[in-house]
Amino acid sequence: MHYSFESEEKARTMLMNVSKNLRRGGYFIGTIPSSDAIIEGIKSLPDDSKEFGNSVYKVRFPERPTETVFRPPYGHRYNFYMEDAVENVPEYIVPFEVFRGYISPVDGRANGSLAEDANLEMVYRRSFHEIYQDEKDDDEFGRLMDRMGVKDEDGVRGIKGEEWEAAGLYLAFAFEKRGGY
Repeated sequence: MHYSFESEEKARTMLMNVSKNLRRGGYFIGTIPSSDAIIEGIKSLPDDSKEFGNSVYKVRFPERPTETVFRPPYGHRYNFYMEDAVENVPEYIVPFEVFRGYISPVDGRANGSLAEDANLEMVYRRSFHEIYQDEKDDDEFGRLMDRMGVKDEDGVRGIKGEEWEAAGLYLAFAFEKRGGY
């Protein structure tokens, strides 16, 4: 998702390809950097900075952002770094309300979305922090964390510090294919 939001055409094409390759009732599941978390990072930028993050991750803009409302919603580029995984890769902000659709705070009316246009209906959206807090005590989730070696600096199952901050950048989503195609 965060690569296709370079333009509306690319975002629509990607979602139509997803939809065309799902059966009715199939699920499109993914993770993306949260536009809400990016907005909070932008708001926290010192006046002379165009980058936020820590030693685990960095979000760097070509120019210091002056807005936190992404209109038009496409083409808002940043470079991303994730320790041991991603090295300065260009990505694009995915304003989730454009992807999923939203209710207007002005008139309370539903507005369309790219997902809706591709016959995809949102069934799940959660931040990584919410998922962790809700699932950390689950036996199956705990065993998965153990197999993955998810331990803090004290060797205890969990995430803290800069890794916890980096996890807060992400959200998970699921959309169900409804009709069409």
